Amino acid sequence: MIEHLEESSRSLAGKGLVMKYIPGKKNAFDALEINVSNPGIEPIFIDRFPLFRIDKNVFAELFFPVADRENIRMMFYNDSANSVEEFFHNGSRPFLGLPQRDSDVKGSKSRLFTILYGEGNDPNGIFMGAVPVDKNRIFCTRFELTDESFSAECEMGIKILPGERIRLTNLLFYSGRNLRERLEEFTRFFGTSRKCPELGQNAGWSTWDYYLWQVSEPDVMENIEELKKNKNLGDRIKYIVIDDGWQHAYGEWEANYKFPGGMASTAEKIKAVGFTPGIWVGPFMQMCNGQIAAKHPEMIIRDRDTGYPVTVDDGFSAKFCFLDPTHPETISFLKKTFLKIKSWGYRYIKIDFLFFVYDIVTNRNGRLYDETKTPLDAIKNGVEVIRDAIGNDIILVGCGGFIPEVGTGLYDSCRVSFDISSYWSNNLLVCRDLALKSLFARNVWENDYDFLIVRGKETAREKKINVYEDMNFFMPESAYEPFALRKGATIQTAGEARVWASMLTIAGGSLVLGDRLKMLNDAGIAMLEKVLKYSSGRPGYPVDLFKAEMPNVWRKEEADGSVLVAVFNWEDSELDFSADKLLKFVGKENAFEIWGEKTLSFKNGLKIPPRDVLLFKY
Repeated sequence: MIEHLEESSRSLAGKGLVMKYIPGKKNAFDALEINVSNPGIEPIFIDRFPLFRIDKNVFAELFFPVADRENIRMMFYNDSANSVEEFFHNGSRPFLGLPQRDSDVKGSKSRLFTILYGEGNDPNGIFMGAVPVDKNRIFCTRFELTDESFSAECEMGIKILPGERIRLTNLLFYSGRNLRERLEEFTRFFGTSRKCPELGQNAGWSTWDYYLWQVSEPDVMENIEELKKNKNLGDRIKYIVIDDGWQHAYGEWEANYKFPGGMASTAEKIKAVGFTPGIWVGPFMQMCNGQIAAKHPEMIIRDRDTGYPVTVDDGFSAKFCFLDPTHPETISFLKKTFLKIKSWGYRYIKIDFLFFVYDIVTNRNGRLYDETKTPLDAIKNGVEVIRDAIGNDIILVGCGGFIPEVGTGLYDSCRVSFDISSYWSNNLLVCRDLALKSLFARNVWENDYDFLIVRGKETAREKKINVYEDMNFFMPESAYEPFALRKGATIQTAGEARVWASMLTIAGGSLVLGDRLKMLNDAGIAMLEKVLKYSSGRPGYPVDLFKAEMPNVWRKEEADGSVLVAVFNWEDSELDFSADKLLKFVGKENAFEIWGEKTLSFKNGLKIPPRDVLLFKY
């Protein structure tokens, strides 16, 4: 395979540039190190650099048997490096044909890695991935499928000086079976993660997504009181996280009028009743009419041609600009801000909207102060400043920055999905996303799945799903039905609520509650209690990742030797699971079903109601 890709890549080399290939061997992968040199006498700015391009039909003929070619699928992976839209583009689609069903990904580019595979439970396939070879210079690699070709390119966005050699990436290749194992192995190439098992053992409660920007100190204390009343909840909850809405303005990180005593005072009240205070910050965000933009315009990322600040519309009425993490004044601002937050007493800090730095530079013609830094370098530079300011004893959660090249060794946990919500369509989208990202858990960081929310018509006493329901908050038209953001009906049944609750139980990682606890009914509270009882933080995985359109079966091995198995029904009709399938995935003829609290036999198969789940422990 490497010979074919070398031949393709050399034909794409630009004039005046020399590419040096160093083939090698790493674990199960063949590796190809790619370096780019500038032998000229003038600096060269390179936006994107092609790695290879092969006719997709030729590629299929080269690497797949005739019997498999019509049914080859391509796995697409995307994170939040570029934009929130990428979250729609996780999953798979036909390699040689167009998307044909709702579950097929409509996108064309896969970031960081891709997998081409045939049919079967353990199919033959090809794994391609890109890992950084220079931790101080991080490039973004994308694999692209068009009507004509299959290709890869490296997004650079930097100047190469005369005589300078740049180490772009290591391209890794594998062909054969055991593709899930190769994906898990691939995640280990990103360096040493920060081991933080306490996030699995100690859950949290957050003000988002019920209160959104209207959160106040009384809201926080109301939910703390509910936690103190219920030992089954309170004993597992350690962190109380105040999310977006506490600040005076984006970029001006002081308390607003809803926290009249200031954030240090609120932290003290949280600590006084036995919990650990946490807080949300958008470290690079600034209001375009804010103090930093007015007094220190040099800190803002500006258009490469016009010199004006690059702005981002929030979809309502505000415009944001973003700090340049490579500018010395920004570095000073970040240090002061996070030293202040640490001094207030917060020991769990969630940083958000990191990907906009990448988006502005790569897609909106933004220019960094230090042009030797790539957009990913810039984000990592800012996160390193934050970690240095808060020290190693504070939990740091990355959000809007699921970028393994950036967060490994810096984050304790990282959001790996889009916002969860009380809509079935939204939850379906997120669960499809998690199937691919589950294997990053603990190899790179603790996975954070946003929030455990269970409120719905059968699990809560309140009709509104959050304080902004009447605004149709974040409900755009979508081409990805039924995988959409907050579209269609909200959670109607206890079964639909159980699906997300089971996903967080089986997937493992960080667990943070997000309901207004006082407004849940007995069924809703009981659901939270069961998740907290059976979730251990250990990661699970989808065993039928390459078989089902949406993986139906997840499995998790616990430290005590017990096993959890979740069998999901994503459909609107009853799902009949045969005995053979159950015995293959579960490995026993009967097991205790957690939600129904009884032992079920698999000998005659099982029927799962629409939009529901069975969660077994044995």
